Amino acid sequence: MKVLLGFAIANFLLRGATFFQSVINHDESLYLIIANQILQGIPPYVEIWDHKPPGIYFLFALGLTLFGNSILAIRLLTLIAVTITCYLLYCISLSIFPQSGQRIGLLAGSFYAVFSLTNGGLAANTEVFFIPLVVGSFYLFFRSSPNISAWTWVLIGFLIGLAAQIKYLVVFDFLALVFFAILQRCKVYSTLRNLLLLSLGSSIVFITVAFYFWQQGIFSEYISATLLANATYIQTDNLTLSGIIDPLITQILRYFLFWVCLLFCITEARLYYQKTDYSFALFHLMIWLVCIIPAPFISQRLYDHYFLQLLPPLCLITAYVINHHLNLKAKQPKKLFFIILGSISGLYFLLDSAIATLQYSYHRLIKQENYWGDRTALIAQEISKFKKSGESIYVYNDQPILYYLLQTKPPTPFLFLSHFQDNLTQTSPLQEFNEIINQKPNYIIINRNPNDNDRYKVAEIEQKLAQTLAQNYQLKTSISGVHIYQRL
Repeated sequence: MKVLLGFAIANFLLRGATFFQSVINHDESLYLIIANQILQGIPPYVEIWDHKPPGIYFLFALGLTLFGNSILAIRLLTLIAVTITCYLLYCISLSIFPQSGQRIGLLAGSFYAVFSLTNGGLAANTEVFFIPLVVGSFYLFFRSSPNISAWTWVLIGFLIGLAAQIKYLVVFDFLALVFFAILQRCKVYSTLRNLLLLSLGSSIVFITVAFYFWQQGIFSEYISATLLANATYIQTDNLTLSGIIDPLITQILRYFLFWVCLLFCITEARLYYQKTDYSFALFHLMIWLVCIIPAPFISQRLYDHYFLQLLPPLCLITAYVINHHLNLKAKQPKKLFFIILGSISGLYFLLDSAIATLQYSYHRLIKQENYWGDRTALIAQEISKFKKSGESIYVYNDQPILYYLLQTKPPTPFLFLSHFQDNLTQTSPLQEFNEIINQKPNYIIINRNPNDNDRYKVAEIEQKLAQTLAQNYQLKTSISGVHIYQRL
């Protein structure tokens, strides 16, 4: 319990700055809006469209119920998810490293706490929430191996099934568990039974979720959004050589400590096997890592947060390698190398997090600047000064969290222009835009900030928008590159 509390305090200090931010990643805003609708009795995929499995929306809805209907709720939910992951990595280490499990576990959990601050891990991204479920399933395997009961296999599959309802890329972690089951050195009958039990646990979740949407009368919408759209999503972009190399260089630099330790682990694998009894643990961790390495590449986009999925096995392997070399009685230069490498690798993220937390605390708590560092919240506050109750808004090319902050129903199910650009919705973007304009929104909010590179543009909509603004709207105000137009 002390270890869990320690991880909770550490993560609270590392992530304190996020509590003041209304949006870190625009995806989390979409999840929050859908979760808010769920609390109003509206299922996913009905009024707001997205192509994620439904787990993330219901998890957010749970967070809103437990911690209050505010953005702080998802920040607390993220904090809990990261803390649980850190603790489960600690528990795995106790199970697979009998002699040094506590030290390795503390290192592994600490690595996850620090390195999850990067690659989009500060935001309430799906990876942050499916990882504790995945790590929990692997903990059950390692804790119970080699004599894993039937119910444990079902529970392992159930946890993986829950994780898959947050993101389907968990299938790669499931594949690792399949290999684990095969490598149990059981008889063929027992191996097949274990695989069936593992699949049964996952199937229970999928069948339950499918039944819910069938009962709601929106089963076809559920299938179209989560399966058909995702099939299109992973085929959309064609990666170029630079499109692969640039993100990989970024990841190598961010995870430099992990890749160096992984190299040591591979090159000294025979040494470990001969001199320690950890060969079972390292072998299985390597299988886990190899199975999930393709996951970030499957959609051909290589977004930073996709690489968070690799963190758990990397943290465990790195913690073992560092602990092993620091315990060596000889080779003092190698000890010094790992101490320096580990310190430098994590220091940047620690300092960045500490500085951000101090800045936000100073400006928000001491100077009482309620919207410091949060442009979107400031925009919402300014709009609320003149927007009357019942007046509608359309957020074009800016943060959709504005709908939530202003408690206004979006005029379209498609909050991201990227959904049109990727041809996921099977809907004409111009036709949908015309339907929005026909609703005559009282305000149109447009991001004209050239530094926001994540925004998408559709040429035919841009032309129609310019005509609409010229004929029916006037500029009300501008805030930090965001223009608010009011209907005449």
